Amino acid sequence: MRTGHFGKILLGVLLANAATILFFRFFITVDGPMHVLHASLLEAPWSAASHSAHGFVYDSGAQHALLGDWILTVLLAFAAPEQAHVLMVVLASWAVVLSVFAFLRAYGTRIGPSILWLAPITFNTLLIMGMFHFLIGTAIALGSVAWWKWHAGSPRARWAGLLIGAVITVFTHRGAPFLLGLFFFTAVLHELYLGRTAAAPGDRGISNGRIVIWIVLLLACAFALGRRMQILPLLIPAELPSFTSDFLLRPLFLVDHADELWLVQWVGILFLIAIVAGIIGRWRFGRKLLWHDMLAVLFFAFFAIAFLGNTPYGRSLIISDRGQWLVLVVLVLWVVAIADASRGRVASIIGGAALCALPLHVVRLVQAEAYLSHFEGAYNATMEACDALAPGSLVLSVPARTDRLLQHVVSYVAIRHNGILIAPYEQLNFVEPNAWTGQERWCRFARDPYWVQRHWRRGIPPEVDQVLFIGDGIEQNVGKHPWPSLLKERYKPVFDNGHARIYTSIPTGGL
Repeated sequence: MRTGHFGKILLGVLLANAATILFFRFFITVDGPMHVLHASLLEAPWSAASHSAHGFVYDSGAQHALLGDWILTVLLAFAAPEQAHVLMVVLASWAVVLSVFAFLRAYGTRIGPSILWLAPITFNTLLIMGMFHFLIGTAIALGSVAWWKWHAGSPRARWAGLLIGAVITVFTHRGAPFLLGLFFFTAVLHELYLGRTAAAPGDRGISNGRIVIWIVLLLACAFALGRRMQILPLLIPAELPSFTSDFLLRPLFLVDHADELWLVQWVGILFLIAIVAGIIGRWRFGRKLLWHDMLAVLFFAFFAIAFLGNTPYGRSLIISDRGQWLVLVVLVLWVVAIADASRGRVASIIGGAALCALPLHVVRLVQAEAYLSHFEGAYNATMEACDALAPGSLVLSVPARTDRLLQHVVSYVAIRHNGILIAPYEQLNFVEPNAWTGQERWCRFARDPYWVQRHWRRGIPPEVDQVLFIGDGIEQNVGKHPWPSLLKERYKPVFDNGHARIYTSIPTGGL
């Protein structure tokens, strides 16, 4: 079998691995439903759904639409919101796989069994958290640099493709241009090194000058880009965070840390064996500088971001998790390149370790599928309550001790309900009727999840037709102050299935 055909087979295996989510009995991510909701509100020629209640409508023009939102909008044209969500997960995973393949092939790396290390890396914490925009932005950044490297013989196509990729990253994720700059920086360093070694002894001064100019330009662009994109600051802590044994393996944990610990540890041991074999293979090349040595720049940059971001502030912004995942991606690129360059026993060890990790990864998938399937009942109960809402009603949603994976399930309610849903955690914007325009009370009520509790003496605004409680702790929630005072005089329960309860306003003068 020719190497090219074998590489295509491995690519097919990795794409099939990413598509296994399509066969899950139930699948949901943390923030994914919220992204689907925002995409459903974008104005598209095929969008027919409308939401309004008492003159209130969702303000779709106030949200900043990204590339991933428009992809979801297209998916929503022919798929249900839940199906569009799953398809988006698969597309984001495919984008990462294809960009890694393109990057390696652009540098002439032949694909072998070692590429199978990408299988467990593709199914990661970021995917479960629903960070589609970041994953797609990373893929576009990596793919743009691959295009630039691949078309070295055609300057126009080379720079035009890189420029187009840079523009797309701006509209994909605010961190994507930064990643593109890092990937491009290492590619330029390698090319300048090759130009310097190929230059005549008398021309090396000119080559060194070009290197300095390139570095200055890249640093200036990075500074300007950081100011332009207003990337969230990474505060360096007064005390460095602790370094634990599972620090870099944290992105491999999916839904249940306790059940997955032994799997992740064994995958980590096998990956460590592959890295040690790669180090031995690299040692045999001596002082000769190879293209994958430039990946060390990326490794230390992402490791620093992951380590310094491993603080309460950094974890709240998911900075550390992103950095850790990027470190694993860079390590996969490195071991695949080393396996191709070394061949022989080193390549066999790296590829063999990847093959041994595959069964463990399959067990991860089976465990994750079984864990996620338990949420199907809660989801169905929520959708049952959604169907029981009065058409065109203004509904206040109240989460009642829901699992983290279901914290944005109310987004599906907002999509299906033709009225207006007040859900502060879903980051919705509203256009108020003229009588309400500019009233600070409504703005705070619609965006602050604790406004009602803090201002309970004012009561629930009279425009609210129904109150929807969702979660496993409804009885405890409804019994806590101030809900008895808020509900008993104006609202009565009309629906309850154990996981969701609806209170409807009592008409004035009646019961």
